[in-house]
Order: sequence, then C-alpha cells, then structure tokens
Amino acid sequence: LAPEIPTVFYFGSDPVQAGFVKSIARPETNFTGLTTHTGAEFEGKRLEIFHETVPGLRRVTVFYNARGENPAHEMNLDVLRKIGPKLGVKLAEKPIKVAADLDESLRSLSKETTDGIFVIPASIFRNRFNKIAPLAINKKLAVMATEASHVTEDGALLFYDSDRYRIGHRLAWYVDRILKGMKPQELPVEAPAYFQMLINLKTAKQIGLTIPPNVLARADKVIK
Repeated sequence: LAPEIPTVFYFGSDPVQAGFVKSIARPETNFTGLTTHTGAEFEGKRLEIFHETVPGLRRVTVFYNARGENPAHEMNLDVLRKIGPKLGVKLAEKPIKVAADLDESLRSLSKETTDGIFVIPASIFRNRFNKIAPLAINKKLAVMATEASHVTEDGALLFYDSDRYRIGHRLAWYVDRILKGMKPQELPVEAPAYFQMLINLKTAKQIGLTIPPNVLARADKVIK
C-alpha cells in the first residue's frame, strides 16, 4: 500500500495494533475505514450464545489459528478460557497451523468426546467450512461459524457476529466522503454497530437438536 494515497480499508483485526492508524478516533495517517474487530471480549459473547443455543453444551472443541501471526488469536483464546468455566463448559483446544492439522482434528471428533465445535475467526478457516460443517452434521455436532455464508451455504448451525452487509454500506459512505475531498485523518475508524444471528434449523434437525424458542426469537435469519 502507498502511504501517500488516501486509503479506505475493511479490516478484520485491530487496525491500531496492525499499524494502519494511530488510534480509532484519530487515525493520523492516510488510512481510515471500518473494522470487524470487536475486541477479544466478544469471543466470550459468541460462546455464551453458543451455550444458549445448544442445551446441554458442556464440552466444546475450540479451533484456533496457532501460527502466531496475530496476537489477537491468543487473546481471544484467553477470553474463552475465562468464560468457559463460568458457563460450565470444558474447552478442548485444537491449535491449527496447516490444513492437515484441521483435517486430523476433525477426524478425531465424535459425539462421545465433544458437544460442539467453536471456531475462533481467522483466515485459515474461512474457506474450510464446506468441510467442517458437513462432517459435523455427520457426527451430530453443533458448530459456531465465523461467516454468515457458513450457515446459509455450508450448513453450519450458528453464526453470531457483526453484520457484514451493513458494514459494506458504511464502507461506500467512507469512499464517497474521501472522493468529495475529506481527508482520512478527519474520519474516525468505525467499529461494528450492528450484529446478526443466523440459525440453520435444517441442520438442527439433522443433528437432533431442538433450539430453545427464546433463542430462535432473537435470530435475524432462520434457515429452514
């Protein structure tokens, strides 16, 4: 990227930690835009919703990026380690560095060893849910996905995160402001303001799960 060119980004991690901007409120660089980064504490919220959605969830297998390329991944894991015991959930951590690690871990899972799969968002998993979701269904396991398409297209049970569609609209607004002469330094980086929950009822039936009515009522989209 050319630092002298005004740039609007759509970033999945902390833009301050990555060095793109000096602060969220005052970028002080030629970069600004939107981030889907919600802070490590948000992973705790995702686990809470997973726990609410799957009655009897006591053992959760956690897949996380163990390449060490982003400190946020370890921070997210630390939050889960704190929240899990409060929910009565025992975590089985599965560090993933390459695709073969994921394949091996998936093969080893069964209903006798875990109640569900929780994936901490990372690029290494983004295009792997077409394998994760069908295998989980076959083994009668619930999955907390990291993208809406993992529920609507791949068949994962649940998604809860920032509303990427709304973020896209806001991204267009930022580009429009830059084209009309505003400087990136004048536009604070925007964190997610809207969140969405997607539930795949078809998958729930396939794995023998009854979603609590109060959880279904909160879903923004239900796949039947």
